[in-house]
Amino acid sequence: MSTHPCIGRFAPSPSGDLHFGSLIAALGSYLSARAQNGRWLVRIEDIDPPREVPGAATRILHQLEHYGLHWDGDILWQSQRHDAYREALAWLQAHRQSYYCTCTRRRIQQIGGFYDGHCRDRHLGPENAALRLRQHAPVFSFDDRLRGHLAVDARLAQEDFIIHRRDGLFAYNLAVVVDDHFQGV
Repeated sequence: MSTHPCIGRFAPSPSGDLHFGSLIAALGSYLSARAQNGRWLVRIEDIDPPREVPGAATRILHQLEHYGLHWDGDILWQSQRHDAYREALAWLQAHRQSYYCTCTRRRIQQIGGFYDGHCRDRHLGPENAALRLRQHAPVFSFDDRLRGHLAVDARLAQEDFIIHRRDGLFAYNLAVVVDDHFQGV
């Protein structure tokens, strides 16, 4: 048996009110953490201002409380974690684990919908570019407790994904990992 405490989390994006599917996800995470005498954390993923709905975060928190889903500790707001994200990006760049990419969604769709590493060795600068993580350890399959063994499309598994968007916003793919590590999830 693991000596590490179970830490579950619910991390809604305030792009609208809590919907039934999100409530079920929150409940599942909450019950899993509580069943193992663990902690349950709430993180508001407010790093994409163009998609946020004013007041949605507050309404989501009130809805969680209404349904008896009480979190442990303080709420983590991603909008207050930019320094941690910048630090992670700087480390990745210093260790040559990321690179700039100017490929558009249109180009990627034209080649089949998966990024092909086109900019990986072009040594581009940050002008009008996103930052991608160099993929060194693709996951081609995994075992899910409910659905069993699941295979991932090899092109998706091997894709160098965006960690800092061209518009200057931090990508979910970066923020979720930095914050899960910070919170011990």
